[in-house]
Amino acid sequence: MSLKNLFILFLTASLLGAVACSNSGDSLYKANYASAKTLVKLDAIEKSEWSYLFDGYHQALWFSTTGTKARVEKNKLYVDEGTVLISDSNYKDYVLEISTNGSACDLALAFKPINKTLRERQPSSLSAIVRFNPGDDMVFLAGTQLCSSASTALSDGVNTFRITVADGKATLYNQKGEALSRTPLANSLNKEDKLFDTLSATPLGKIALYGRNGLFFSSIRIARFQEHEPLVETLNTKRRAQNSWTDLLSQGPVTNSTANSVDENAYSNKWVPKVLGEAAGSDASGIFEISKNIVNIRFDKKDSFDRRFAHLYLDKKVRPPFSLSADYRFFPYQAKGAPNWAYRNSGLMLFTDSPFDIPQDQDIPKSIEAQLLSADPKRIRTTGNLCTPGTQIEIDNSLVTQHCIYSTSTAFTGDDWVNIEVQVDTAGQVSHFINGEKVFSYRRIQNDDGTLLLDGFIALQAESQNMQFKNLLLKQEADDTM
Repeated sequence: MSLKNLFILFLTASLLGAVACSNSGDSLYKANYASAKTLVKLDAIEKSEWSYLFDGYHQALWFSTTGTKARVEKNKLYVDEGTVLISDSNYKDYVLEISTNGSACDLALAFKPINKTLRERQPSSLSAIVRFNPGDDMVFLAGTQLCSSASTALSDGVNTFRITVADGKATLYNQKGEALSRTPLANSLNKEDKLFDTLSATPLGKIALYGRNGLFFSSIRIARFQEHEPLVETLNTKRRAQNSWTDLLSQGPVTNSTANSVDENAYSNKWVPKVLGEAAGSDASGIFEISKNIVNIRFDKKDSFDRRFAHLYLDKKVRPPFSLSADYRFFPYQAKGAPNWAYRNSGLMLFTDSPFDIPQDQDIPKSIEAQLLSADPKRIRTTGNLCTPGTQIEIDNSLVTQHCIYSTSTAFTGDDWVNIEVQVDTAGQVSHFINGEKVFSYRRIQNDDGTLLLDGFIALQAESQNMQFKNLLLKQEADDTM
């Protein structure tokens, strides 16, 4: 198999990997939040429900992962050999309509990586090891193919296909409305992979087009879809309705105190900055600010980075079981002189030492880091990853000393809000959820010397990138989801 066809196999499948749907009637949809909307008669879709991903004029909603560009000529989007276009947005639960001289083999419908922690859940032919350097490397992809051949001949005319993504499968229809294939979806979400049963089982994913010479698309549009930002708000509404979450930003200004300790039992929801080279409680360049229940992280108040690695600590030691949830987003600004790996890079640091016990010259605290990354056309990478500065963990009863490991999330581009929830139970099992979907799990968090970590502080990471956190919520009581 050629390298191109191997990549096509991974890409096509991966785009479908994130698109299963709930069998229940309570999924979340753009149109009336009714799961049946995706599966109703295809010609019953209202004109107002459609959103164009290519309208015959613009390709701004797509970016290339391969350094080559598509072109628009005579109202057609040409995607030549070696070009891979990825949608900027993520979608779930939808009907996709494409008009093309190609076939469904030129389209992929999900964008999720495969790593070795998921191999047992994937067909062996679709397994691939990702490279474990989230700061720089692109992710290998895998999932489910829509059709059996990637070499279907191009048509002399234009064919229109519709694809419904629902109920754990993708169904391909021709322009007569006849079902051509029904393909089970890899990476569909099981009950235990979702934060709430009322959320759709369809993972978020991107849409990809990959090229061959002579291939064009004259129209691409999508209907009845759920985007991730409304989903983020839905998740937070559900959390707050439980009345068991504490809002950590409701009354917690950044303290300027440089006292030499914090009272681990006196919980005031205040936040203590720790900047490299400064005493705990000092933030000379004003990196951190909490305003209107939003943590603002700013590195643009100085001309250069100057190794200002910084962390903002909650003033209380936290013990399992607990859940920590936060919305985050990045902005385009990165401080000059910052390391390449710090680009759009942050994290939730768990089980750290007190900020007053960390040496002034230590850049990253010993911790378990739920790493937060944003992707762009040059770096298609996941979020909700795991990094282990000074620590180690177990996966599948095996000790893992790898510093950073990719999660199985989709890639989030742009500057939209993304939600992460980290759950830690009394048995030491830890799970990461991105926008309500489980993307990573591990257990027995410990120091590098093997000492189990039973409690610790929580911190927000700042590594040269302007960004924000909001809806920072903590739950410290056991429940059925733990």
